[in-house]
Amino acid sequence: MSNQRTSDLSLSRDGRLLVSVFDSAVRILDLAGRPQSAQVIFPDLVTATAMDDEVWVITRALSNSESEVAELMLHRLDRSGESVADPLSIAEDEGPVKLCPSPGGKPASAVLTATEQYALRTDCGAVTVEAFRPRPESITPLSADDWLFVVDDQLGYHCDGVFVALPGAPEITHEASLVSGCRISDGRALAVFAQGNRGESPTIWIMDAKRGELRHRIALENTKGETTPTTYTVAFAPERGHAIVAHRSHLQIIDLRFGRALIDWECANRIIDIACDPRGRIVAVLQEKDNEQE
Repeated sequence: MSNQRTSDLSLSRDGRLLVSVFDSAVRILDLAGRPQSAQVIFPDLVTATAMDDEVWVITRALSNSESEVAELMLHRLDRSGESVADPLSIAEDEGPVKLCPSPGGKPASAVLTATEQYALRTDCGAVTVEAFRPRPESITPLSADDWLFVVDDQLGYHCDGVFVALPGAPEITHEASLVSGCRISDGRALAVFAQGNRGESPTIWIMDAKRGELRHRIALENTKGETTPTTYTVAFAPERGHAIVAHRSHLQIIDLRFGRALIDWECANRIIDIACDPRGRIVAVLQEKDNEQE
């Protein structure tokens, strides 16, 4: 079993807490007032993310010497890196892991994707874990109790345990990855980013939030004559209606309402990951430099 990982970068919704992950280290930067930093080592680290005033860390290890399946555990840290609760067992699961916090709403919540998908919610200081049913092919959180699903190649919402399809939405095949999404234009529209759909370029769709009719699409084309599929990283600032798009060393800020780039920026080094707050006031960029991060 291997927990080898690359990196993650996340920013709390208030833009005051920045978390990065590399190898077995969780690095916490408190941006409120005078910046303070902390680093916590987890030998079995998988991923971590900023969650308002906390940092949620996922580890995976065998629960005992007789176990054959690794167990996912949730650790909750404060801004200084100190534990605020006992570790919580989520499930025995060996699938690839992604932890995605909800961009808005109360209480704080996140979606954990592994072999199964789980909703993690805070409740009176504790965290509850619930597996999604019906099981989606892909999922992205829109708010604390609002999720976008893909089931049988259809895009829709998860409402009270029932999948409700958006009849006018583009079809997303099971080979595609629904990477992220958000509500924009005061909730009247959806911005959805998907990669690997029907061999198309990575695309941001802007669609009606009630029925899914497509308003326009933003194709993130391969650059400089590239013909092979390339991976893009997209972070949404829903309250501003912007998308921050990274590809290799290139960074763009796109106005989702009109589908045009507002800023084009070429970084000095390859971009590993990006993050922003919902208002788009802060954009964090993690770059590679001499095989290290900065």
